Amino acid sequence: AFISFALLTIGLVGCATRTSDYRAMVAQIRNEHVTWDCNYSGLHVRALDKPEQRVLAAGSPCRPFLIEALGDESRYVAAHVLLTEMQHGASPVSAAEWNHLRVELHADGRVEIPSGQRQEIQRLWTEK
Repeated sequence: AFISFALLTIGLVGCATRTSDYRAMVAQIRNEHVTWDCNYSGLHVRALDKPEQRVLAAGSPCRPFLIEALGDESRYVAAHVLLTEMQHGASPVSAAEWNHLRVELHADGRVEIPSGQRQEIQRLWTEK
């Protein structure tokens, strides 16, 4: 009985550690880590920084923490992009919008995410 309890304890600790790893990975994502571009087919994500690439590679275990990150003004865009990518792409796409997120690309290279979108993006994912 003691051996099975010890194995169960080790198994639970392993799960907790893994969960905290996923939470820590998602804590590192930032909106400014997402690079945007636009071409004839519309707005698209050109690149993601390393923290976002790690979360994308980890996949669905990060999803609950990405849903939480939608509540953070500094991370909601990155969380939205990663959740969308985990579902295999954005739709609808236009020159001004990427999966319901408005993005403004300026001629001088600046990218602007108009304010006031976080709650609507959060609602999009929490009502699924």
